[in-house]
Amino acid sequence: MQKKTKIKVLTPTLREKKRYLVYSVDYFGNKASESLKLKNTMNKGLLDFLGTFGYASAGVMFIKGSGKKGILRVDRKHVDHVRTSLMTVKKIDSKDITIRCLGLSGSVNKANQIYESI
Repeated sequence: MQKKTKIKVLTPTLREKKRYLVYSVDYFGNKASESLKLKNTMNKGLLDFLGTFGYASAGVMFIKGSGKKGILRVDRKHVDHVRTSLMTVKKIDSKDITIRCLGLSGSVNKANQIYESI
């Protein structure tokens, strides 16, 4: 009979420290785009600014979102780079937009509170 081996859990010092970035999108006199188009455009802007290695080390993940607002998970060392790269996104389907970062939190619950208060 074989022994079952447990998977080792990473210690807290080795885990990736995450921050949750709450953003909103302003459409200038236009209707909001689909959330999928917004995510694809934001991913392209992040990839253009950060590069492949920077994007991978930033660990960007979309947690929650619609066409107007959302929450991103980012590594704590790369928050400023991600904020800057979101500012470079100017158009979606030839519509002028502005992405604003409304808050930053260390927990999902507090990020959801900021998200719901918008």
